[in-house]
Amino acid sequence: LHFASRSCSQLVLLLFIVLGDLAICYQNQHQFSDAEHLCLHQLSLMKSSPHSDHQVLGVMNNLALIYQSAGQLYHAIDIYQQALDRVQSVAGKEIEIATMMGNLGRCLVDVGDCLGAVGMLEQSLTIMRRWRQGDHPDVARALKLLAQCYQSCGHLSKATRLAEEALSIIRSTHDPLHLHVAMYIGGLAHCCYGGGDVDRAIRLSEQSVAIMRKNQPEAREHLGIALNDLGTYYCTKNMLREAITTLEESFVVRQSFHPKLHPDVATTF
Repeated sequence: LHFASRSCSQLVLLLFIVLGDLAICYQNQHQFSDAEHLCLHQLSLMKSSPHSDHQVLGVMNNLALIYQSAGQLYHAIDIYQQALDRVQSVAGKEIEIATMMGNLGRCLVDVGDCLGAVGMLEQSLTIMRRWRQGDHPDVARALKLLAQCYQSCGHLSKATRLAEEALSIIRSTHDPLHLHVAMYIGGLAHCCYGGGDVDRAIRLSEQSVAIMRKNQPEAREHLGIALNDLGTYYCTKNMLREAITTLEESFVVRQSFHPKLHPDVATTF
């Protein structure tokens, strides 16, 4: 009986892991309904066998991210809030609390609730600065999310300052050609563009695109976004030849991994 019980628990754990890995694969392929189904299956397994808080929060976070990627933002907010309530009830989970606050705050920005997002993201950054000493990627991420929120609220100088600090941290912790460096450069470019410094935005965006080209094919989706942003900046400066070439490339890249009717493809078109 002991052997059978042990074997059964091992099989459940293996199934749990495989479901999670497969859900991530489906999500990366933009098959969101399949990914959602597998995450919900994971949650149902947790009701019949013991799992750690870390595992439960991981599945809830993945499910919320799937909803967010699929554009079901209010579903994502509901799951993030449930996860945050759960982790706040456990002592000694400050990093997890800050991470979940960041995820929830980012979603609130996406639905236009900047006021609710600011408080959430400022708390997240405060906790990360307290518990992650020195330059740390978690602090950089919290800075970047708050910068995006400030930009959406119209606080452009604050947004640019935070984006610059975030990029400085990422550059100190990553290889110069790492994909994350390119993404944070792109984030700063977006802040500069919003603040009216289009020339700087173009220079930064060109750097970001150049690094992403060196990180293919894993950076393909990010490259499509970066090319679209750069093409927009070129348009603003009336650099139409460069804009057309860049946006055409973005269109081709985005069509290669999005369905034909995906909003991102329509945006570039």
